[in-house]
Amino acid sequence: MVVPLCPCHMRVFSSKSTTVHPSPDLKNQKIEGIAKTTKIESSVHQNPEIKNAPNADDVDVMGAMKAELQTIKDTFSLRDVPRDSLYIGIAGILPYAATSLSTIYLAWDINHTDLYGSGFLFSPETAHHLLELITPIQIGYGAIIISFLGAVHWGLEYAGFGGRHSYRRLMYGVIAPIIAWPTLLMPVETALISQFLAFNYMYFVDARATVKGWFPPWYSIYRFVLTFFVGATIVVSLIGRGQIVRPEQNHLKSLQEKAKSDREYQLADSQSEENARREVDESSEEI
Repeated sequence: MVVPLCPCHMRVFSSKSTTVHPSPDLKNQKIEGIAKTTKIESSVHQNPEIKNAPNADDVDVMGAMKAELQTIKDTFSLRDVPRDSLYIGIAGILPYAATSLSTIYLAWDINHTDLYGSGFLFSPETAHHLLELITPIQIGYGAIIISFLGAVHWGLEYAGFGGRHSYRRLMYGVIAPIIAWPTLLMPVETALISQFLAFNYMYFVDARATVKGWFPPWYSIYRFVLTFFVGATIVVSLIGRGQIVRPEQNHLKSLQEKAKSDREYQLADSQSEENARREVDESSEEI
């Protein structure tokens, strides 16, 4: 006789007798996930780019350097300066560049004559003559430019740019020529150094005036770039003149060489006399 089972017995029987087997797709997904995790961890430990990645301090330093370079680039680009003012300003630098490079070449040609007995392109007399012509041109041109920088203050005061400031602005138009023109009476090196300082002083004045609103906003950057190149040409001229061999240096050198040769001759003469005396003494002892 077969006894029918109740539903509760059937549930117990089915739960005990049946086992749930995971599907093969689920196993493959787990294995692939573990493999990917292992691969990522191994790549993190083995990848030198990730291992040697720059830290935050290096990134900050690099960012600061890029910002500084961008600032320098923006400063020398002069994008806000009107084109006509920019072109005329560049043209005003050309005489300085010409006289400065000419000074360097003539100084080299004069030294070439001192070393090899003849100039490369000019004779010593011609090179000295050209140098004596170029130097007053550079100094006189510098005095004119410095005076012009002061006159700009007068023009903007008359135009009323930035308001009326009377003597506070007009005085710079007087100070500039007072500084500039006495340099024509100074020795060459002193005049060039004085004009170098005068150009920097006028730039400082113009930069402060721009902050006060007396000049357009682009004027201080414009003046900085022009002053930078003018100052560089003056320094080049000073270096070139400092390398010239002076006649008095040659004279002193010849005197030193003559004194040295005289000492050597005296030492050789005294040595020969000493040797002759010894020979006489030895011969007398033998007798």
